[in-house]
Amino acid sequence: FVAVNLQYEIFVSDQESGCVYTKRPDSLFGALEHDPATKSQQRRTFEWWMLHRCVRSGPVGWHIAAALAAHRIRVATVRRVQLDRRKA
Repeated sequence: FVAVNLQYEIFVSDQESGCVYTKRPDSLFGALEHDPATKSQQRRTFEWWMLHRCVRSGPVGWHIAAALAAHRIRVATVRRVQLDRRKA
């Protein structure tokens, strides 16, 4: 879960959310929920959107964008090492 707000104060609570979101297995989104290709594409789309918003928001956003980019590089490096080990 990611929540970023660069313009307004953030309210944090340890209480359960007052909002509920339901995905039915027979809905389009629910049917695609466990599809690895769909999840991967959704993650990439979200990350590019997040980078774009952060870069446009100034120094604090740049810091968040740099952290996200560093995370993606770490994940890609780990994935590459795992693939190389499987091939060996």
